This record gives sequence, structure tokens and C-alpha cells, in this order.
Amino acid sequence: MRRAPVSFAYNAADKSEDDYLGFHRQKPPKVLGKEAKEEGAGPKYAFGTAQVEGKILSLTCERVVPGLAKKLKRYLKTQRIMLNVQILDETGAILESDIEELPDDPELFDDDDPAAAATPAAAAAPAADGAAPKGRVAKRVFLLERWKKIPGELSIELGALNKSIASKVPVEDPDDFCKGVEDWFGAILSEMQTDLTDAIDESINAGDDSFAAVGKVINGKFRPRIASDRLVQLFKKGSLLPGSPFEEAFEKAFAEIETGLRL
Repeated sequence: MRRAPVSFAYNAADKSEDDYLGFHRQKPPKVLGKEAKEEGAGPKYAFGTAQVEGKILSLTCERVVPGLAKKLKRYLKTQRIMLNVQILDETGAILESDIEELPDDPELFDDDDPAAAATPAAAAAPAADGAAPKGRVAKRVFLLERWKKIPGELSIELGALNKSIASKVPVEDPDDFCKGVEDWFGAILSEMQTDLTDAIDESINAGDDSFAAVGKVINGKFRPRIASDRLVQLFKKGSLLPGSPFEEAFEKAFAEIETGLRL
């Protein structure tokens, strides 16, 4: 499957695991290149656009460094990412490549996030099993995968709400009511997704393994947003559901994300 191209920048360090690799959906390649030059450990850097198709990561370079395909592939392997790499000039001509037979991997990309799609990532299964996600790329996948679970967790509470309405408010259509609640929280999640993605990109491009920008947006924006939400407050005051289950579902996700990033 072809993924939308995004800007990239790369700076090769003496050790592959210390290389700088940044992606961004909106920043121009030259801006990322400047960041790679300033923040990377090596003197040489490349930038341009990146696109994944199947098992091949293609980099169309505005600036290139010698041996980029092999260097980048070695770095990806340190992140447990198995992708072939090919380097193209601005006309689309292949300058170099490192291509071999690779085993099939499970789906590693988020179709709804072009930057994540262009950032090949290790599978998030280890984090789901309780192990800490290692490295910026793996942590990014952990964040996105954990975030995608929230609608399903809210759906469980919606099921309980539906039954409660049918029992306690028989004049109300429980399906219509719950659809309105689902749409309400869906809109909030959509707003938060944009902020979360920006915070992830900021951390990735800053080389911040702790993802401090994500913690900042969770504590400074997400938690206050949910705590002050009108619908959350209505459920707290009402008797349809015990406690505040929707707020608790969000808080569970926030807490697990914070824990995963600290490990």
C-alpha cells in the first residue's frame, strides 16, 4: 500500500543507534534539514520527502549524503524496523538502494496519520504485553495504538448507559441518546488527536525519548478539558450511571500513556 509522502531529515552519527531521523507532515524539508544539522551528532545530513510503499522506504532527496541507503537501513534495524531503503534524486532517478528479501510483518502503520505512515515503526505488541516500548519510534507506535483503544473503551460505557436509559427513562430512545453521547466524545477525541499528533512530532523531531511534549499536553490540556466538559459534569450529577465512567475511561488512557512513556 502506498502512503502519502511527508518531509524527512536524517543525520548520521558515529553509531547507528545515535542517528537522527525526523519526519513531519507539514514542515518543509529544508526546515527539518536545519533541525537535523543542529541537533544531529554528525556533520552530514540529508533531507527531502519520504514515502513507504510495501516494504520499501523511498527518500526523494533535496540534499543527500553518501551511503544514505545503507546507513539509514542500519539505523532502522536498531529500532527493530525491517524495511528496504532506496534513495532518489529530485527527478525520481534512483541514486542508491539497499534491497533484500524481507519477512512479512503485521500492519505497522496508522492509515489516518501520514507522518506515522512515513515513520516505519516496530509493532506495539510488547507494550500491550506489559513490556516498556523501547526507542522513540516504538514509543510513537505505542502512543498511537493506545489512543486508538479509547473509542472501544467508551463504547463499553455507552452500552451500560443504553441499558440504564431503557430502564430508568423509558420515554427516551436509548439508541438516539447514546448516539448523541458517542458523537460528543468522538468530537473531543478528534480535537485531541490533532494536539497529540503535534506533540508526538515535536518530541520525535527534538530527539526526546521521554516525549515530554505529550505529557505536557495531557496534563495541561486533555485532563482539564475532560474534567470541565459539560456532558461529563451532567453524568456526575445525574443518576444514570454510577461515578463518572466516561471521565474514568479517558483518565485510564492518559495514565497508561504516561506510564508507558516513563518505562
